[in-house]
Amino acid sequence: MVTASPQSVPRSVSSRWLTPAILSQGFLAVYLQVVEWIPLGRWNNVAGGNGQASLDIILAIVQAAILLCYWKRWRWAMAAGWGLYAYWFYLEITSWWVPYIRGGSPEFMRFYQRWFANTYKILPAVDGHPVPDAEHTVLVVLVLLVLCSSAMASFGRMRDGSDAPRS
Repeated sequence: MVTASPQSVPRSVSSRWLTPAILSQGFLAVYLQVVEWIPLGRWNNVAGGNGQASLDIILAIVQAAILLCYWKRWRWAMAAGWGLYAYWFYLEITSWWVPYIRGGSPEFMRFYQRWFANTYKILPAVDGHPVPDAEHTVLVVLVLLVLCSSAMASFGRMRDGSDAPRS
């Protein structure tokens, strides 16, 4: 009987994307905790606290749980985790990019002036609209990277039924 070597067995699309999904989620989780807790000068302006410590702890727990679901290859939990990242991406777009394009409400502009007026910006100013700071620009790119890699790992698994869950 002829058996194929491990190198010749084709891996499913989802298997190829599982490691990048886990790594990108881990990097995003670490990045978020660093920028929320460690003062990095004008990168994050948290020397006086960040005003959302409880939310940051909850996010760390949720991100760790999603990572565990991907590590264990729990299909439906992976899809649910992807949905949470999709919601986070939606929040980033509506919180930062819509005001950048359309302008921010007076409440948002006061919030922006307090927390983000003196942070680094990558993008140019547009008609007095609030410019997403560099920290959040990087954050939205990382969330998008997580969404793409995790979608390939999650939904490819559902389609092809590849890879049994880890015990």
